[in-house]
Amino acid sequence: MRNIVKGLILVSLLMGCRAEADFSKDLERIGFLFGAMTQGRVVDSGQNQCYDTGAVIPCQDTVYPGQDADYVGVPKPRSISAPIQKSNGDLITIDYGTGLVWTSCPIESVGNPDNTATCAGAPALTDKATAQSHCSALNDRQFGGMTEWRLPTIRDLRSLLVYVPGGPFYDSSAFPGAVSFQFWSDSVFGGMVVYADFSDGGIYTTGSSYRVRCVSGPALQPGNFQLTGGSMVTDNDTGLVFTRCAAGQDEAGGCAGSPQLLSWSLALQYCNNLTSGGRQWRLPAVQELEVTLRPGESPPVDLTFFPASSGSYWTSTTTPGPGMQAQAVTIIFDAGASHYSTTDKTLPTAAVRCVSGP
Repeated sequence: MRNIVKGLILVSLLMGCRAEADFSKDLERIGFLFGAMTQGRVVDSGQNQCYDTGAVIPCQDTVYPGQDADYVGVPKPRSISAPIQKSNGDLITIDYGTGLVWTSCPIESVGNPDNTATCAGAPALTDKATAQSHCSALNDRQFGGMTEWRLPTIRDLRSLLVYVPGGPFYDSSAFPGAVSFQFWSDSVFGGMVVYADFSDGGIYTTGSSYRVRCVSGPALQPGNFQLTGGSMVTDNDTGLVFTRCAAGQDEAGGCAGSPQLLSWSLALQYCNNLTSGGRQWRLPAVQELEVTLRPGESPPVDLTFFPASSGSYWTSTTTPGPGMQAQAVTIIFDAGASHYSTTDKTLPTAAVRCVSGP
């Protein structure tokens, strides 16, 4: 609350002391401040229905408890603007949850996003190097009054995915037009380039030619962790609390032993029934578990806080792609090859780390 009050004071000062045109230039920076001040920069996945191994079921189910959709708006709700037209006609979209500023329309040519109100142009299809140059060129022309444009990381880009099976897999009011395309990220997993597919909500690591949407603002980062009570790890930015060890590992022995591999329903039940620290636990959704991931780094998780962590871990998020609700999103924490994946819910092939809060 203290941070929110400070932010409101800052906005008030800006409005009172700066000309309207100058204040307009500060919108994206204000967006970042609000994104950073409340529960960090982690927003809800957008999933709003619960599932068994394929079909929609009522939430708060006892066999499939604590799913993503059981916790709508956690750690905080999605909040993203419609396209904002700057004085020179440039269109930007501000994500108030993450503080990131996006080109409202995809890039059509070097340094030129489509600036039509409906984003009706033809997005350029490029290789990764060209995609990077497209975003860099926006800085040369000070697109939207900004000079910090870049190709987004995969976590930046994933934050735009809306995990609603059947789609659309993006916020169409924030990004108008036909944007059900594959978009480049600047991330590399295990030596492979990574992109997000807004036609099915997936993240993949193959291919060579995709569309470009640029972003401005600091990239989303892993959690700011500290040990809590020996068996728990707190992210000070979001207020999320994680179990230090995976299910089946020895807490007293520094997480010794191999994680217990469970099916999705048993993973949900394990976290739902956990009582450690007197907290209410759940299986983390994709946007929560990825807080522990350090994409492209080796190891891809901070072993000081999460020792003996490798392999595939369940999330509570059902795969959004058409006809793919028999699978859930998993994150793989293997050194040099960390990535997002999907796994058959019935198979006992993924480990379990639980989360609580904020």
